Amino acid sequence: MNRQKYTVESLPLNQNGGTIEVNCADVTFINYGTGTLTVNGILIPPPTVAGQWNAFSIGGNLGEMDVTKYNYQFGAGTAVAVIVKRNYA
Repeated sequence: MNRQKYTVESLPLNQNGGTIEVNCADVTFINYGTGTLTVNGILIPPPTVAGQWNAFSIGGNLGEMDVTKYNYQFGAGTAVAVIVKRNYA
């Protein structure tokens, strides 16, 4: 069986909001904060239980690359979020 190798990268999002171009196969936005996170108009609510998180993911197929420029912003509350990217090696 031929297995495809990949790497995973985790990056914090700027608390002031902004734009990020992901250039990867799969991307997940994770909200750990107490406020909402909005990514390209999609609302990611804060977790309802302390220590947990809510997320929004987009997956691609082998050989695909997401080149979307994602705009994100935080609502009222503590802004704590990361983006996790999977890149094929």
